[in-house]
Amino acid sequence: MDFSECVACSGRPCFSPGGDHIALIRDNSLVVLEAETMQAHHIYPCADKVNQVEWSGDSKYILCAMHARGIVQVWSVENSQWRCRIDEGAAGVCYARWTPDARQVLTVADFQVRVAVRSLVNKTVNFLPGCKFGSGKGLGFSADGRLLAMLIRQECKDMIGIFKTEGEWDQVSGFQLETEDAAGMAWCPDDTCLAVWDGPLNYKLLLYSPEGSILSQ
Repeated sequence: MDFSECVACSGRPCFSPGGDHIALIRDNSLVVLEAETMQAHHIYPCADKVNQVEWSGDSKYILCAMHARGIVQVWSVENSQWRCRIDEGAAGVCYARWTPDARQVLTVADFQVRVAVRSLVNKTVNFLPGCKFGSGKGLGFSADGRLLAMLIRQECKDMIGIFKTEGEWDQVSGFQLETEDAAGMAWCPDDTCLAVWDGPLNYKLLLYSPEGSILSQ
């Protein structure tokens, strides 16, 4: 069995979805390695300490979120000259992720005051209501990528908002949950219902249709 040389990095390296490259952070720089040879493919300078690294679904882009600066930088694997910088300013960034189409970046502001979706193609931005959690928990895309379900906490009540992921990300449904303190949510594999579970003090599991009807509890 052959082993490569040790590679210094901070945090956990991330394989691209296609398995051809590895992304890792070293001294505030994003290093992209060829998975087969472990040779550096590109090195990109980041603005600050990187808290998150995530590949786009098609392995063509990488985002790096720097929570302390409220910045997300996006890099192209195919074109080292292309780059994108998302600066949320005073709103800050506590979480960032790709949307299923791999051409939009979703960010959650500090204190979950809002969610923003920015397109890398036409540079538009759409703002959604603030979500319940700042860690990405309670945010889920349907299997076909057409809908985003989001846990929302308003007036001490749990709610789910369903948003269309095309155009202006319009809300297509929203409904209150019969939970005391919802801890999580997930789509079923065929997108016909949502599972929502309550916290450990009031544990229960409920199934809802995307329109808000309770199917089981």
